[in-house]
Parts: sequence; structure tokens; C-alpha cells
Amino acid sequence: MCENDDDEQGQNKTTSGIYTSTHTQTSAATTTEKSSTHHTLSQQLTKPFFLGTDKITREKNARTQMRHMWLITLLLLSVSTSSSSIVDLRKSVWRKRFNNGSAFLPNWMGHLMPAIENASILDLSLPGTHDTMTYDLDLIVSDGGIDGEDSISDLLQYITDHYPNAPLDFVLKIVRDLATTQMMNVTQMLDSGIRFLDFRTMREKHEDDWRCLHLLQTKELSRVYFHKIRDWIEEHDTEIVVIWISKHGNDNAEGQSQYPDVTIKEKQMYWNNITEIFDGRLFDTTLSSLKDTPIKTLLERKHNVVILASDYAEFTSNSTLALDTHVMMDNDLTNKYPLDQLRQTNLNAFRNGKMHRASDASQNDKFWLRSQSGEGPDSTMEDVAKLHLEGQGTQKYVTDCANAFGIPNMTKWCPDTLLQQSQLHNYYLQRDLEEAYVEYHSNAHSNTNTKLEHQQVPEHEAR
Repeated sequence: MCENDDDEQGQNKTTSGIYTSTHTQTSAATTTEKSSTHHTLSQQLTKPFFLGTDKITREKNARTQMRHMWLITLLLLSVSTSSSSIVDLRKSVWRKRFNNGSAFLPNWMGHLMPAIENASILDLSLPGTHDTMTYDLDLIVSDGGIDGEDSISDLLQYITDHYPNAPLDFVLKIVRDLATTQMMNVTQMLDSGIRFLDFRTMREKHEDDWRCLHLLQTKELSRVYFHKIRDWIEEHDTEIVVIWISKHGNDNAEGQSQYPDVTIKEKQMYWNNITEIFDGRLFDTTLSSLKDTPIKTLLERKHNVVILASDYAEFTSNSTLALDTHVMMDNDLTNKYPLDQLRQTNLNAFRNGKMHRASDASQNDKFWLRSQSGEGPDSTMEDVAKLHLEGQGTQKYVTDCANAFGIPNMTKWCPDTLLQQSQLHNYYLQRDLEEAYVEYHSNAHSNTNTKLEHQQVPEHEAR
């Protein structure tokens, strides 16, 4: 899910298409018949991009970004019945509701129920957030460790070698800036229309309890955030939220590879705690099917929360209240820079999305998770450390960092936080979603006109 407007940058690094064999993210979740780009690649690359750093402005822009994302994403609802009456109904709903995005987004499924009630959850494109809980990171390294974050590991080694006297808390603040992917809290995300949450969690041995993490652990225990989600669901019972639970976003790792030094008993005690929190609201595979059960029926059964669990067998003991990500998820990650190559890969993914989703649908009704999240080139890490430790006035580091992104006209700004890097990433990738969408519907319109021309009765026959 891409969520940035041409001139306003959002806060959420989201899972961009997030779902499904029939649907797709975060995240995210964009279907393939959708895509965005008002401009060509060459036009986009020559447009300068700068971000404000004021927190209030960032939060305001985040909401603006979400609204623009929804103008795209809701267009892309892949309801299997695409009759003209359904299309007219959607347009009518948009005209009535989009005049007030803040009133529409918290209950968008409810508002669109006449159009989607007979669709399945896999027929929708759900917007999601990447590393959802990182808006609340503390300055304490998690037991989950660096785990695959080689660039962060290299950064810490570089700082240790070159700045041995740097205060630890200052270094950890730099690390936190490079680990934070969100500014809005989980309630604000849900109010902004997010329906897929990338919930990363790990058991912290020193306190015998679980917290969320992204290298650093969160300030609150994991269950605090689960309670916030449950409280929100109780106030928005027309909505369905999908939660992916893992340690580091790996849908295939199992056992100790997923949760190192955590016993099966400890994992299942935690799972029992989760099911207690969401008691009465969990999707149950003995009653419902992602592919075949209409959304209207899911809501009647109060199946408002769908949980995708990594390490499914050990973590949930094969519970019917969760889905196995190894079987049910197609985790389609984006590439890194250079930008032109990254954008072409992304655009091709959306262009071929219809076939991609059809393929997933034939394989265990998978969710297609198409991520639009991103980060800067690894080579910028040292430049970021130097800027923080030696001061922003060191122009050479700014120039080296800016040049690494390979964006024309961007020579005097170094995105020195993960949020800024991701916003820059999304600024361009969001257009791929729209470009594919416009291209798809342009072709569909052309084909329709051709059919109509062939169906016209010749003038001499009409007489």
C-alpha cells in the first residue's frame, strides 16, 4: 500500500498491497488491477523531494496521505461481482462519504457494506502498516536482537570503532531513528483505514514477558497493544482487521529459527493470552473460510480479527483460531535502490497482479502481501552516523548520502531516519500502483468500445 500524495508525505511505512490470493498490502493490500502513477518515471525522477521535520506537520501529512491512499485503494476493491449496479453503488458511496474522510475511514467497511457484503475478505485490497508497533520503541535492545539487520549491525560496529566515547543513549537514539517505521499509534492507524497490522513480538527473558520489537523493544508489553486493538474493534464492529504475528517478518521460519531461546510452552502460554484478549472476535477456520465466507457472514459471526501466525504449529498448537503463514501467505517484498530498477519491478508486479492473485487463489487461498516499505542504501549508514555524531554542517556527508539514492536534483538532503527514507521510497512507488490502475482501466475501456463497435448493426440492415 502506498500512501503518499505528490506534495505531502505520510508517516506510515506501509505494507502496500496487502493481501491475498484474491486480495493484496499492506500490509498491505493492493490488487493487481490497481496501480498508481500520474507521471512517467522520467518526470517523477526530476521532481525534487523534501520533507518537513516538524512532528505536527508530519502527523497531519500522515492523515492526508492515508486519505489519498484510500482514494486509490477503495477504487481497487476487487469485488468478484463487477456489475454496473455495483459500480454505480460504489460511486454513490464515494460521493457521499469522501467529503469527510475522517468520518469515512474508521468504518470504511461498514460504509461500503452494500457493495462488499457478499465478497470474501480475499476479494478486498487491505492497506497495512510495516513494523506496526515501532512508533513506541524504547532505548532498550530486545532479546530479539539484530536478527538479519546487517546494516544496523555494521552501523553499531562502525560507531564503536570510530566514536568509542559516544554516549550510549545517544547512539541508541540514532539506532531508534533507523528502526522506527511509524509515527501514528495503532488506534490512529485503524482510524485512518489500516486493516493489516505487522505485529512483531519477542519474549524478553529479563522480565519473562513479551514485547514488540524492531531491534529495540517497545515501551509497553505486547498485550497492551493487543488490548488497544480489541478496544477499537468493540467500537467498530463492522470492520475486519488482519494481524500477522511473527518475530521479524519471516513467514517461513519455525521453532528456534522464529523465536530463539523460547520454549514451546512459553509460546503457547502467550498464544492463550492472545486468544483470551480477543475472545469472541477471532476468525475460526472450523466455521469460516477466507475464500468462501462472505464478509457479511463473518461479521454476523463476530469474526472481526483474522490472525496469521508464523511458527504456527508450535506457537498456536495448530489452533483453528489462526492461519499458518507458511501455507496462507505470499510475502512479496520489494527491492532496494537503484530507484529506476526498483520502480520497474514494482510496476510489473502490479501489472501482473491479476494473474498473481489468481495463482495464489489456486494455492490454499493465500493472502498476497505486496510490500511498499523501503529503506535507504546500506552505504548511507555511515554517513548518517557521521551527521549525527559530527553535526549536520558536514556537507560532504550530506552529499555522499544524497548521491547514494540516485535521484536527480537531490544533492543537499540526506534522509537520516528510516521514516524519511521510507517516505522517499513511497513517494515514488505509490505512482506505480496508480499507473498500473490507470493502464488497466484504459485497456478495459478500449476493449469495451471495440466490442460495442462490433455489435453495432450495419446501417443497411437497420433499415
